[in-house]
Amino acid sequence: MMKTTKFGVDQIGNHTPQWATWVFRIVLYICSLLILALTTLNVSRIGLNAGDVKDLVALLSLAIMAIHTGTRMIGVEVKPEDYQIK
Repeated sequence: MMKTTKFGVDQIGNHTPQWATWVFRIVLYICSLLILALTTLNVSRIGLNAGDVKDLVALLSLAIMAIHTGTRMIGVEVKPEDYQIK
């Protein structure tokens, strides 16, 4: 049975589809690695100063929060009969 994926604030309590969870995880891991690299490596060699690093870290953090919010707003309704063994 194909479940209908819905988007909106009313989906926060519903189950998040597996694909949305994986999208968030991938974005989280990539952004976290970029933040780690920006804050620990000598980025002045590539022309970035402290202000640029601060701005990039803020943008990456915003991207993490935005994708997490979007992921939580995607939901599918699961009924108890969906768990019954046939």
